[in-house]
Amino acid sequence: MAAVSHAGDDGSTELDPSCMPVWEERTKVRLTAMAGSTTLSERASKALLADHRVPIAPERFVGTATAAGDAADEIGYPVVAKLNGDAIAHKTERGLVKLRLGDRAAVEAAAAELLAAATPADGLVDVLVAPMVSGNRELIAGIMRDPQFGAMVMLVTQRRLRTPGLIDDVLTVVFWTGAAMGVTAVILSLVNFGVFGSETVNAVNDVPGVFRTSKPAYLESGFIALTNWHQDPGYGAAWSVLWAALALVAAARRPRGGFAVEGAVIGGLAFAVLMAFSRTGWLSLPLGLLIVGAALIRSEWIDLRWLARRLVVATVVAVALTSVMFVVDPPEVAGDVDLQFAFRLSQGWDLLADITGLFESSEVAFGDRFEPSEERADVWPEYWEMFTNNPILGVGLGVGWLTNSILQEPHNLALELLAETGLVGFTAFIAVMIVIVRSGRGVVAGAVLAVTFLPAMTQTVLFEPTWWFAAGIYLSGALGDPVTADSRRRLSSQTPKGR
Repeated sequence: MAAVSHAGDDGSTELDPSCMPVWEERTKVRLTAMAGSTTLSERASKALLADHRVPIAPERFVGTATAAGDAADEIGYPVVAKLNGDAIAHKTERGLVKLRLGDRAAVEAAAAELLAAATPADGLVDVLVAPMVSGNRELIAGIMRDPQFGAMVMLVTQRRLRTPGLIDDVLTVVFWTGAAMGVTAVILSLVNFGVFGSETVNAVNDVPGVFRTSKPAYLESGFIALTNWHQDPGYGAAWSVLWAALALVAAARRPRGGFAVEGAVIGGLAFAVLMAFSRTGWLSLPLGLLIVGAALIRSEWIDLRWLARRLVVATVVAVALTSVMFVVDPPEVAGDVDLQFAFRLSQGWDLLADITGLFESSEVAFGDRFEPSEERADVWPEYWEMFTNNPILGVGLGVGWLTNSILQEPHNLALELLAETGLVGFTAFIAVMIVIVRSGRGVVAGAVLAVTFLPAMTQTVLFEPTWWFAAGIYLSGALGDPVTADSRRRLSSQTPKGR
């Protein structure tokens, strides 16, 4: 610092021998060479730091793609490759940094791409190959003598502290808790279908700290749906759909035991959605997995074969577990799986028939057991009337269901917001959505966010944490997409054969 403090007023560097007794002779040579220069290459900068015993990761500077591959073989994988040159000050903005290169082919391809990206203004360039080292802090420091203010020091940390690998750690937790959710769904379904006796259903729901793991609903007897902490099975299904989508992302980012294990975890979550007997969940699950799968393919994280293998395994697991429930379900004890499927399927058919008028309603008779309050579409005209009568502010958030004829929410986000908050609340909500969409980053994270919004037409997702959880991921940009052609090669290099 003392030597650099003698920088001239014109910005040139004057050498002060009194400040350099501990420097080696080559340091004097480097400083002499840089006198009058405004930019040092990364190679020269690190050499200068190394002279002062600052630890530098082992690295190689090469001029060809083949030599880059040799250097990477010598250093060990994964590695990073950068374009190096005296006139190159900002590499990231130009895409001149290639991270996490997992094999020789990826390194050679990256080096060739970097060398091809060099411009005449860059001067002489080469490729830096170094170990892929992650840290959790970034720093830039500088010193100059300003004509007006004198000696000045710049010390800048990154705008926000980051923890490298945090999103992968989160996805690891999501993946294995998803496996636990699937196992839990199997156990609770056995309970709900009366395999351990009808009294066990109440006993489980009466466990201290448990609000409700199942909901006797819709029918006077024979219908017990799997749920979570919320009283509505549809919200339990929403969490399982989100976790299935995130489990797919987790497997795409890092191997989690091979395609069989990964598919089985997703299949277990699909089974949980089935056992919630939520029509919205049944529709959201396949759509959600296809949306996220398409985003992963578009971002070059996976290919179609990778996705198909896991979805096939997931389907087999979900069907197999459901078949087991049909086999072990004792008739007329607690929930009856055949009755529950028949009721939900006929109910969905009748709802579509009423809305579209394109076909006749089913002839399956559940009228003696069906609660009129579940006719959600019947209150849609009433909610629309609430909006037309109170178009500016609505009738009040959460008040609508108390004022309609059958004490039922419309389970339609747009209609409920219009009726209860009016144009003011609805516009504010849309404004928030626009800010989130414009501020977030990543095709994959955006797809996960879209998955959580799928129930909007049949559930009030505004008040469900799944949506805000996914919005947080999207806003953080934590699932940022690979932007280079080596992303597929990197994933392949991390993937054992047979996956």
